[in-house]
Amino acid sequence: MSLPSDVRIALRGLARSPGFVVAAVASLGLAIGASIAAFSIIDTIRFRELPFPAANRLVVFGESPTNVSAGIIVVSRLASYAPARRASRVDPLIAMRVD
Repeated sequence: MSLPSDVRIALRGLARSPGFVVAAVASLGLAIGASIAAFSIIDTIRFRELPFPAANRLVVFGESPTNVSAGIIVVSRLASYAPARRASRVDPLIAMRVD
């Protein structure tokens, strides 16, 4: 098959299901918009210089959020270790059996 006939077949299929086209375009639009918003926030926070002179001489006092984040990750991994270990010992065929 050639490219024009493939395009014609695709357009015919999309014309038959306009609900799918609307859902696909809406989800793509939301995903692209969310990606752009996330990048603009990260760009503003992490990559741009602060809007005043001698911004590189700033000093931050207090606990850094990376220590808190690492603590939360460690606690969550430890909390999920025991259930995951227990689930790995269950035979899936026995678990799916209906008596």
